[in-house]
Amino acid sequence: MLRIADTYYGEEKYAEAQVEYRAFINFHPVHRDASYAQYQVGMCSYQEITTIDRDPALTRTALKEFQALLTKYPGSPYEEEATKYITICRDKLAEYELYVGRFYHKKGSYLAAVGRLEKLLKDYPARPRRRMPCTMQGSPIRSWAKRPRRSATSRPLRRNIPPWLKRRIP
Repeated sequence: MLRIADTYYGEEKYAEAQVEYRAFINFHPVHRDASYAQYQVGMCSYQEITTIDRDPALTRTALKEFQALLTKYPGSPYEEEATKYITICRDKLAEYELYVGRFYHKKGSYLAAVGRLEKLLKDYPARPRRRMPCTMQGSPIRSWAKRPRRSATSRPLRRNIPPWLKRRIP
């Protein structure tokens, strides 16, 4: 099973390889190569990741599989590599959220943009500040701040502004 999976992986038939690696894990969960098979399951998903403007489902799957490796097989020789790929996958997911937030911002959907940026900060607290341009961080809020104060829709938005954005309102 494992060699068949490796052959599929080498031929870049990642879906077929993933099925074979999973079958190996199911039949031999405590085998010495089970951690390798789990690592390869994550790599199969990782290899199919394209650009950040595409559905992040494969990135989430790869992240889940690498995290499963750390959970199921602590002390595995693939632990360091899995940790590296977990960081890369989390960065890609954060970039995706930022990409969608920028899309909404360009479109003028500031509420949706701020929602995405809040999700970005909540789910990936260490990543967005180093990648997010300062001009993007406050601009949706600045647009709201210029609205008349008596607007019924702007009051709840001002109350729910995340603290990191409040500092950037002129």
